[in-house]
Amino acid sequence: MSQQVKNAFAEAKLSHFNIVLLSEIQKHRPDNAPLEQLIDQMRNRAQLSEIRSLVNQAHILGHAYMCLVWLREVVMASSGPKKGGSQHAFVDKQVLPGVQRRFDFSGIKKLSGPRDLSDPGQMLILIRNGLSHARVEITETTFVISDQNVQRKETVPTSVELAWPTLGKLCDAFLFAVSDYLFPGATGDAK
Repeated sequence: MSQQVKNAFAEAKLSHFNIVLLSEIQKHRPDNAPLEQLIDQMRNRAQLSEIRSLVNQAHILGHAYMCLVWLREVVMASSGPKKGGSQHAFVDKQVLPGVQRRFDFSGIKKLSGPRDLSDPGQMLILIRNGLSHARVEITETTFVISDQNVQRKETVPTSVELAWPTLGKLCDAFLFAVSDYLFPGATGDAK
């Protein structure tokens, strides 16, 4: 495995760690006056009016890009052409089963579009493409992610909607599945 792949995996794990850490800090905010004062000082410095939660859609969106776009591309590029299929097919065959063991795709709602998303691999590709091309609408509680493949003559985009914690869980499942692929036989992840 190349150093670039190791570094990319380490950065994606750090992104995951930061979200978990912020979540833990958020849980202790009400009980910790010095922590709340520090957060208020930083909020004032950043000229923000209010911070309801330290973990929000922006963190999940960044983490999604790290895992589902950047890490996937680095791993895919390092896998090289594989006999009997493209790099995409090789990585998806190696990683997708681990994602499916950890994540229930039924929490993702198809809103519109011609694409058949009954296959979780196709759902993952749509989300990856939407993230990489910035076709993401952010609401208070959800992401609407769209993709349109004009090379396949799709005349309208296909869109899915998922709650932002659901996207976070998908990212975690993907990260742990990549870990299985890169480090076969290693233990300790949340399966």
